[in-house]
Amino acid sequence: MAPDATSRGERLLRWTALFTWAVVTYPFARNAAMLPGALARPATLLSLLCLAGFLSLFLAGYAKFRKPIQLAMLVGESLLGLALVTLEPSSFAPILAVIVAAQAASCLSLPLAFAWSVTHALALWAIFARSGEFGSPFAVALAYFAFQAFALITAHTAESEADARRELERVHAELESATTLLALNSRIAERTRISRDLHDVLGHHLAALSINLEVASHLSEGKAREQVEASQAIAKRLLADVRSTVSRNRVDESIDLHGAIHAMAAAFPRPRIEVSVEEGLGAVDPLTAEVVLRCCQEAITNSARHSGAQSMSIVIRNIAGAIEIAARDDGSVAPDAELELRSIRERVAARDGRVVVSTAGREGLSLTITIPIATETGA
Repeated sequence: MAPDATSRGERLLRWTALFTWAVVTYPFARNAAMLPGALARPATLLSLLCLAGFLSLFLAGYAKFRKPIQLAMLVGESLLGLALVTLEPSSFAPILAVIVAAQAASCLSLPLAFAWSVTHALALWAIFARSGEFGSPFAVALAYFAFQAFALITAHTAESEADARRELERVHAELESATTLLALNSRIAERTRISRDLHDVLGHHLAALSINLEVASHLSEGKAREQVEASQAIAKRLLADVRSTVSRNRVDESIDLHGAIHAMAAAFPRPRIEVSVEEGLGAVDPLTAEVVLRCCQEAITNSARHSGAQSMSIVIRNIAGAIEIAARDDGSVAPDAELELRSIRERVAARDGRVVVSTAGREGLSLTITIPIATETGA
């Protein structure tokens, strides 16, 4: 599946970056281990600390942090890399800038990432020129910038393709979800039409027949009257059967929330969705069920499209004659999260329900929806 392919690509890039860091680190570690008194030199200790700090920030960058923190860690990596180049200008330390450039592609827009790489290359140029160890410091800095640009473009292309793949998966999941709702609505509409036709047409004629037979029973005598009364009894039983069938059909119009929501969640490859529907709440009237399904669809779509969540939970239960939907994800909260939930608010408000949104802390978005269960009357 596509998400697995994306994960494999991310792991491959991570291991490639770690291998690059190890190549840069090897000469420093070898000198520290083999040269007498190397560890007593402040430059050696500082170099090893810079390498360790760079690795720590690189690995921490794969945790779930907000963009400002990710940018701060990226700045830290750049500064540690430049400090290492300052300590050992002739080492492989400038290669670390290639790792930073690849990471910048996922945190910044392409122009800003390029500006970042240009700034880093200019800093390298200044360090090379000051060290006096290169005959043409500008050419060396330009060569490292070319490596950075290549890594940046490659990472940006991979990121764009991954975004396009995720968007395609999301749209496909929305289509599958809409198809599920459409199929349910079509089935309910057809059963409602059949019930209405039975009640309005067949029921009307049977009622008229029963009345006419009642009149005929008063106008006839003897065996003829017995036959008329028997026919009248049959007509009344038929009318009762029609009304019973219509009533059962209306009861059977309830939607299986458990199956419908699980089918909807299964259509979304990301985020990973765990659904829990309270036992005994499986069958719900069509009006309430449609609102519940639409709200779940909007919540899942919002999480998949805007928060970048990896996992999401949806818990549905019956509380005092109302259905409560508790949806939570582990993604980042967009500044306009409240605006994105406007359609949910409008849909729930139309049913006299309420929506509570919590965006506090780093726990992602928490959404609690309460919808009164509709009470239908009539035969």
